[in-house]
Amino acid sequence: MKGLEKINKVISYVLNLNNETQLGAETDIDSINAFFSNLNLTQPEVITQIYLQFNGIDNLNAFFHLNSLERINLIYRINLNLKQDFPNFPWEKSMVPILDINSDIQICIDFNDHSMWAIDLEGSTVTKIANHFDNYLDGLLFSFESQIIKYNQTYGCFEVDELSWQNMLIKFDLKLIGW
Repeated sequence: MKGLEKINKVISYVLNLNNETQLGAETDIDSINAFFSNLNLTQPEVITQIYLQFNGIDNLNAFFHLNSLERINLIYRINLNLKQDFPNFPWEKSMVPILDINSDIQICIDFNDHSMWAIDLEGSTVTKIANHFDNYLDGLLFSFESQIIKYNQTYGCFEVDELSWQNMLIKFDLKLIGW
């Protein structure tokens, strides 16, 4: 299964469980290419494909969102400024904030090698969470298919069985995936 198929399958699981999820409008290819070109980046094809469908998705979980291009731009510029002010900040220009957790943790894809990173500005940490975004997607799909991830209607969020979750992280060589 290819990256876009995995993403769409994860989105399908989310939409079937969470009626709070809000899909952003589709975007045209010229806008996507121009956006990343303005950041001096070349996006992976899967990023182009997802943004052709949705310019962001709010409420994947109560505090988990796929950033819109506008939000990516804002966060990316903040990270650029942090890097200029604090040269030891371990963020690189190739790390693009695709996902957001509670507005303080950004999940980035490194457009150079497609690894994934969590940037926690409150905790002042940058952690490699996956060697490749396919690992991340495989872990999410496995978790939905195995019902490790369940939706709590009362609290409007997904919950996990902690032991099964830890085993999934090991199985897919992940550190954190932010559900």
